[in-house]
Amino acid sequence: PIKPMKVGNGAMNELFVTIAKELDIRFRTLVEQVTETSSGFNLHIRDSETIEVFDKVISTIPVEQVRSVFCEQEDLLQQCSSVSLQPCWAGLFGFDEKLECGFDTWRHVSSDIGWIARNSSKPGRDASKDAWVVHASPRWTLTNLERDKGQVANDLFLMFSDAMNVSVPDAAYLDAHRWRYAQTPEPLGKPFLTNPKQSVFFGGDWCLGARVEAAFESGAAIAEAVLSTR
Repeated sequence: PIKPMKVGNGAMNELFVTIAKELDIRFRTLVEQVTETSSGFNLHIRDSETIEVFDKVISTIPVEQVRSVFCEQEDLLQQCSSVSLQPCWAGLFGFDEKLECGFDTWRHVSSDIGWIARNSSKPGRDASKDAWVVHASPRWTLTNLERDKGQVANDLFLMFSDAMNVSVPDAAYLDAHRWRYAQTPEPLGKPFLTNPKQSVFFGGDWCLGARVEAAFESGAAIAEAVLSTR
């Protein structure tokens, strides 16, 4: 059976915008290192002499970054040592008129393009414009990883045009974005990792797969585990 996809209503971050209103969120704050002492976990912040101390730490950053930030957590790091991440170039294209191609999503496992989705078909989106998102395959992305994003956007648009079964006009909007940690060829296989004291948690989409549904399920499982220990 096909599992339902989770989509934000209005925007992909709408759920988090709603629940974050009562939270103390620090933007533009880079935690470079997390160390454990008898009094708790020390968060070392870049360009700050202040060290924040917490009883529990939950991390949902990519596993590649976990290894540098939590270098003291050797047991947990060993458990996720087999997980690796792959990058993804994404193309963002907009048209003044709807492309009558007969589908809203398209996937291919061997093409240079792995995924195409009509973003404007999601609930709460502006239907007056036709917006599309294109994900290049990991192989193509690795080959073109450090190229100028304008050149990549043009190449992805040509690839997108070739993949569609209709004539594609010039795009009214064209852009590209590089995700360095996007795909998870071999996920962890369980929703999160935690230490025996359940005071530090590692989670994220890389635990179950590289989709927003995997991130949601991982976060929900961590929340349940934390609440059960209160």
